[in-house]
Amino acid sequence: MSDFIVAISEARVRRLEPFGVEIDFDLSRPFDAREAKAFRDLFFRENWLLFRNQQLTMDEQIRLIELLGTVIPGFGAGYLYPEDKVIGSIPLDYHSDMSATPMPLDVLSLLAIDLDETAGTWTGFVSGKRALNQMPDALRKQVADLEVTFLQTPADKSQLTDEIPDDRYRLVRPAVINHRITGEPLLYTIESATALVPDMSRAESREMLDRIFSYIYAPTNELRHVWKQGDFLIWDNIFLQHCRPPLDERYRRRMQRVGAGRKTLREQIPDYGFGAFFGED
Repeated sequence: MSDFIVAISEARVRRLEPFGVEIDFDLSRPFDAREAKAFRDLFFRENWLLFRNQQLTMDEQIRLIELLGTVIPGFGAGYLYPEDKVIGSIPLDYHSDMSATPMPLDVLSLLAIDLDETAGTWTGFVSGKRALNQMPDALRKQVADLEVTFLQTPADKSQLTDEIPDDRYRLVRPAVINHRITGEPLLYTIESATALVPDMSRAESREMLDRIFSYIYAPTNELRHVWKQGDFLIWDNIFLQHCRPPLDERYRRRMQRVGAGRKTLREQIPDYGFGAFFGED
């Protein structure tokens, strides 16, 4: 039996709460075909995988993520650090990357390659699949037929408004979607991107979104990962949303980032100017 298949036996997998798993395995060598399938199956079953003490080059990280989806040239790979010119050190509210586009990113990964652990920096995650399952039946049936309006923001819920200017890009999509790989239903309603429920009054829309958000952002539905040097984290950008607090620029926090998707923002919305925050110069 191959090493990775042995590793994902119960003896070398630690299940976390409320979701996700930590796996004891060195990812620096390529997978064979059976291991690649086991890796893919594990990812789409658990949605959040943590591997500690990894030393991966960018090419090695890309190779791994390409087992789960397409790394878009010029968009899917890069580095994040407090003094960069894109995200920098600002706080990020809960979001799913490119959520206001028809095809959000599918997979995201971060590797902590230069980290001052004394800062206690963390990233939070919540599960739309788990939140939907936690809802009472009556509310779950109600949201199953609901549509919501998305606005693209830099993961900042303060930029949402229910008075949307005519020239502001928006996307109306179902509040509950089916995952394109597994077919499982999930709540895809996001505090920093979902502005309103069309055809409801402002008060009704706000009340409905607050009810939905109370399940998505319930403390029992949140996992906070405190980063350590060498942590390699992979998560499903559709099933899960993520956030982070503001970063203290006195502490090193350099992350190697690789994501997988189907199309860039520009390919999906060719006439809209999103700027550097969304992967454009």
